[in-house]
Amino acid sequence: MKGATHLTAAVMQVTPQVAKEILRRGPPANVEWKRNRKATNSQIEKLKAKMDNGLWILAQPIMFDNEGKLLDGQHRMLAVIQHGKPVDFIAIDGFENITFGQIDETVTRGIADWLHIKGEDLPKELSSLLRYVWLDSNDLLPTRSGGFGSRGWTIQAAIKILDEHPELRDALRAPGVTSNGLVSRSLGAFLWWKFSKTDKAAANEFFTDLIYARNQISETDPMCILRYWLETNKESRKKEPMTVVAAVTIKAWNAIRKQEPCRQLKFNKNEKFPQVI
Repeated sequence: MKGATHLTAAVMQVTPQVAKEILRRGPPANVEWKRNRKATNSQIEKLKAKMDNGLWILAQPIMFDNEGKLLDGQHRMLAVIQHGKPVDFIAIDGFENITFGQIDETVTRGIADWLHIKGEDLPKELSSLLRYVWLDSNDLLPTRSGGFGSRGWTIQAAIKILDEHPELRDALRAPGVTSNGLVSRSLGAFLWWKFSKTDKAAANEFFTDLIYARNQISETDPMCILRYWLETNKESRKKEPMTVVAAVTIKAWNAIRKQEPCRQLKFNKNEKFPQVI
């Protein structure tokens, strides 16, 4: 692995004072590392609880470059500070000219974290959107009774999709996608992107109409039926999974495109995921 030819590994006892110094030095100045991922309180609390209860084990190492700057371990350092006592870690140092993608071959990070570090807007929503596109492009969108496959879904796969489809960033801000309240922003963006490849103006109209369909009364209008279905699902204690929401929305789109009346929208067990027309 490039940048990993002169590594040293040792057990390192990190006191709260040492943890503060490590964080003070910050990550390397490499452009890709300027935006170290945001620390999340829930993750810090989970790590601290393990330390407090004597459940901490030497597992995932903390990693430093050849200048002693932290590459991976921000949450663990913050947890040590809150724990207030020394904690042992496996420490690996000596990485040079390291990139985020290369570190990720050794340490699993969330794709949303990677997008945040790269400075992308709406990283969580964009991460989910990229996964939907990846599932769709690999014919992995399941039947109602099936589950999602995750094998092969990596940061490298996300990079490839974003490079091939930079317009996905704009999909998250498409008309109606940001404010309909019935379909998640990432799923709405995925559907808008799929629809826009057929007819962008019609995709804009579809999601705009979805917001205002509550003011329309029709027993056979696909948009009214969809709006009622989505509102019922939103209020239900047992909500339908993303697969069903997407499939039902695509069926409504298809009915509108074919100018067909619609009295019911459903996605049956073992039914194949519908194609956008």
